[in-house]
Amino acid sequence: MNYSKFQDIDELKLALNNLLIRDVEVCLTELSNILGKKKRNDTLLYKMRWNDYAKTQNAGLATVEQLRVQKAQLVNEIMGYIEDLKDRHIKPEVIAELNINPNIDSEKDYLLDRRLPTLPIRQLENIEPVVALLVFANDVDDPLGNLKEEEREVQLALQHFKKAGGNIEIITLSSVTELFDYFTLYKGQIGLIHYGGHASGNGLHIDGTLANAQGLANLMGTEPNLQFVFLNGCATKDQVKLLEENKVRTVIATSVPVNDRKATNFAVRFYQNLTYFGGENTLEDAFKHAKAYIETTAMQPIEIKETRGFVFDDAKPISMFNWSLYGNPENWNWRLPKMGVTLKKNDTSVETVISTPNPVIPNNNLSDIERQSLERQKDILEKKIGNYNERLLSGGLSFDHQFAAEEAVKKMETQLAEIKQKLGL
Repeated sequence: MNYSKFQDIDELKLALNNLLIRDVEVCLTELSNILGKKKRNDTLLYKMRWNDYAKTQNAGLATVEQLRVQKAQLVNEIMGYIEDLKDRHIKPEVIAELNINPNIDSEKDYLLDRRLPTLPIRQLENIEPVVALLVFANDVDDPLGNLKEEEREVQLALQHFKKAGGNIEIITLSSVTELFDYFTLYKGQIGLIHYGGHASGNGLHIDGTLANAQGLANLMGTEPNLQFVFLNGCATKDQVKLLEENKVRTVIATSVPVNDRKATNFAVRFYQNLTYFGGENTLEDAFKHAKAYIETTAMQPIEIKETRGFVFDDAKPISMFNWSLYGNPENWNWRLPKMGVTLKKNDTSVETVISTPNPVIPNNNLSDIERQSLERQKDILEKKIGNYNERLLSGGLSFDHQFAAEEAVKKMETQLAEIKQKLGL
């Protein structure tokens, strides 16, 4: 495994958990490869238990249900083991790849040479962060025990993406008034809405009252850049049709009452997979990963279906626990943005752009000293841009360093363009 692609140990843990869901034996082998001798021995016990499970399965000595429970218990224990890993348990060479220090000699080329004379650069224009509105509404009379955990972990996952260079602003609220206020404040920027709490087909329980589903759908329909709404409450399927009628692209909803613990687990896994790895996963990727996690760890049969289009089949029997991904599958390829959003005004798309420097009229009256100085700056910038691009093309940079390098190249290219204009090139 290429450890340098992970920003930190949290991303490594998530990758191991995803690997565990796909192939337990491969995950245990990878764990042995990254752990120091002291902790590596622990994986031998899990391997022995996995071999016992495989022998029982091959010999037909247990029912399908018994095997499913046995596997789910083992996978759940291994996941807990992975989550408890600390830096001190991992081999130094793996930690070295996870924690690249830009201050050491081998890394200082990633940074701009501060001694290089800098030229005025206009700031980026029309670069607005995508806003994530997170609504967590617990009920005083009927509190949900895991909602605080869901709130904390979802915020943490989105902050992780922001730390890695993601362009997102996270707003947590708990009242209908706040929701309307933020729609007014961030018109054109709201990219996602997550709701966690009690709900029904008629609305969401926010701030002790039932917020009417039709009114909420009408409100969300006014936001042109809203990519998805996640209604993590009981039996929210009936709200999907209202949202579809208001042009909301994608909705994650439930058709039956859902267990509080499983609802939290599903939401946390969804956002972790959407935001980690630099936000490379699509909505559909994140949904499928969360689905695989619940299916693997659940002790009761669970049906999580993907519905292509806003289709409702009330005649179909429903299971005890059910999430659905609604909307046009083309919209399921959406990813969290690293830079800016596309603002829509009067049904006309206006793409965000990076500003170019103010036009500079070539100065043909430069002194020899000024011209030589500019030419030296041009040569230095061209060399540095080339070095940065080589490192970017070679891969292996952490997300933080990749983002920093890309931003450095943009600034240097702007500086270079200004110098060339002054030189009349």
